[in-house]
Amino acid sequence: MALAKFDVSKKVPISRAKIGDESQRWKNVTLKAMGGSEELSFPVMQASTVNEVRVMLAEVLGEDLSKIELYEKKGCQMKRLRHHEEVPTKVLVKGIKNFARKVEIYPHPFVVLGAGHLGLRQALHWQKIGQDFILFDRKSKIGGNAWNGIANKTSKLQSEGAHYQLDYDVSDGVERLLPFNKYSFWPSRDEILGHFHDVVTEYNLWPHMVMSTQIMDIEIIPEPKGAHERMKAYKVKHVHVGDRFQGQLDATQNALAEFSGQTLGMGEAMASCMAFYPGALASPHRKTFPGEDIFGGQVGYGFNDEFDYTKTTGQNGIVIGMGAFAVENIRTVMENNSGKFYIIARHHNLLLPRMLSWYVNQSRMPPPAAVILRAMEPMYKYYGKDPWSYHSVMTNADRSVASIKQYTRWGIGDIYFLGVFYGKVETVEGQLK
Repeated sequence: MALAKFDVSKKVPISRAKIGDESQRWKNVTLKAMGGSEELSFPVMQASTVNEVRVMLAEVLGEDLSKIELYEKKGCQMKRLRHHEEVPTKVLVKGIKNFARKVEIYPHPFVVLGAGHLGLRQALHWQKIGQDFILFDRKSKIGGNAWNGIANKTSKLQSEGAHYQLDYDVSDGVERLLPFNKYSFWPSRDEILGHFHDVVTEYNLWPHMVMSTQIMDIEIIPEPKGAHERMKAYKVKHVHVGDRFQGQLDATQNALAEFSGQTLGMGEAMASCMAFYPGALASPHRKTFPGEDIFGGQVGYGFNDEFDYTKTTGQNGIVIGMGAFAVENIRTVMENNSGKFYIIARHHNLLLPRMLSWYVNQSRMPPPAAVILRAMEPMYKYYGKDPWSYHSVMTNADRSVASIKQYTRWGIGDIYFLGVFYGKVETVEGQLK
């Protein structure tokens, strides 16, 4: 029998049923766990049956339906209600201790792979609810590849909003938000890593974390015969790698090649659940251009402190590419009072002004692309470009509807637009040979 959706916060509607519609009227039902004091009240239809309420409780609480029975107190006696009967307004429930959802007990701890932002957030959630877990990461420090591999000391968080604070979640809401003077709107790499470290220490996650460890293989162990599918397990094979993955990003590929196929010294751990947070941009795209060896200036990549930005003061230069990290590097060289810098890219990519980034992140639903493009027009006017004309934009004749299909990560910030306006930045569409 289908069970209608209900809202336990809903009150019984105050209205008079039409003649013949008495079964469609609402009434409040109060359930009480037998042997306890906890009660639960919610509205049901007048004709709702005992079995419908049993099924609802089993699904919501995660309990076995066959163990749930409803009783009604008649004087000093208890009457077991038949499943087809209309449910009364006051009911005793046998087969549950309370109205909290049943927590499944698993034979092995859960496993998190990755100690970046999302991996730490997952570990924090399991710590709060009392779920045993182990976190593995091949790096020796927390932060993941984004903040412990790609970012340099000048890198800052691009997106606004408290969602990047580990303490901001469905349980604590805004009660644990850090003040601006401690954690800025766009914190730097070191501020973010410091925040991660503080939260891991405060919630005592360290004993659950196994760093400098590479997962080599995962074997799925089927569930025992007759058991639920969620009772299957995972055999995790891992090896200690020291600091081999902690160096420059090129060290990742070298270390993977070194440890590939290794079985000596491998450890094993059993897990009942696997949560993967492998990150992205793990391998840099290195390219050597003709003449680099005789070029007298500085040549380097803008990630992981490979490039000395202080040497760009008063100097002209080139940034190759027009993704988010290229825009960040333009901001950094401008902050170091550089000369003129040229962006050389195969395509002009759309950049998001800071005000629009605020607008998008605070919106409940994704704003229409046409709205965003129209709001870009004043900024792109100083740039000498029309955002609607970019290769990634598709729109109709009157520009009332649009779609944006841009594969690169969006660059965010106003420094790029200011640099173009003051003649400090110029974009060249082409390819370096």
